[in-house]
Amino acid sequence: MPELPEVEVARRQLEREVAGRKIKSVDVPGKGVVIHHKSKADLTKRLVDHKIKSFDRRGLWVLGKLDRDEVWAVTPGATGRFLRTKTSKVPAGLPIKLTVTFTTGGSVHLLDEDDTAKSFVVTKDDLAETPEIASLGLDPLETPVPWSTFGQVLRTQPKARLKALLQDESLVAGLGPLYSDEILFHAGLRYDRTPESLSAHEIRRLYRSMVETLSAAIKYGGVSLDETDVDMLGNPGEYESEIQVYQRQGLTCNRCRGTIDRVRFQKRNTFFCPDCQS
Repeated sequence: MPELPEVEVARRQLEREVAGRKIKSVDVPGKGVVIHHKSKADLTKRLVDHKIKSFDRRGLWVLGKLDRDEVWAVTPGATGRFLRTKTSKVPAGLPIKLTVTFTTGGSVHLLDEDDTAKSFVVTKDDLAETPEIASLGLDPLETPVPWSTFGQVLRTQPKARLKALLQDESLVAGLGPLYSDEILFHAGLRYDRTPESLSAHEIRRLYRSMVETLSAAIKYGGVSLDETDVDMLGNPGEYESEIQVYQRQGLTCNRCRGTIDRVRFQKRNTFFCPDCQS
């Protein structure tokens, strides 16, 4: 369940591990992973024999800048992850959707069991116009904005619930159920508050909480809730020890000593402290 911090960790590792390497071959065993191309061969042709100069990120999309006027866009989706191998050997049984092998330095694999991972190559000029990128809202880490601008974004839907807004990719890119719960806790706001009910101080507090929570999660390498939640080098994230409300129903709130509650919201569980979130 990668969210923005886990994808940013992957971007930084890709930058460190493979930026500057030349692509030797591309294998696409998975179905449905290639989009915006007539065939898998078209994606392969536009990657092979080119170097990846650097990596950027937009929401849950990692953007590899190629040594020409094109970008390799790839996302692990809702359930996938990246794997880095230093040789051509890959552990058996992995749900590999796409493999990029370099002339030196092994390979990077895109894994996904539920077919949500996607990839395509596009020119730099056309990248912003692709539906997956054009539909993304503000990215609080990639392009910081004043808290007042964030407030204006929220108030485009004055009666919507805050958790729904945080998870709306057209408003804020890359947030899911875990970090939206944690952000709202640190801001001291309930999941079902609406933008029209927020004071300027509360909007500022929410924006600060979002930036600080995401930055801390990246520092800790993201979250690993089970043995499959590892980074591309096989290391688990360590932010789980910092989680305050997510999946902590019935436990004591570390801030007010109340009890963490769980409710159903938009057909999924939401976790919050009813005593110190208002």
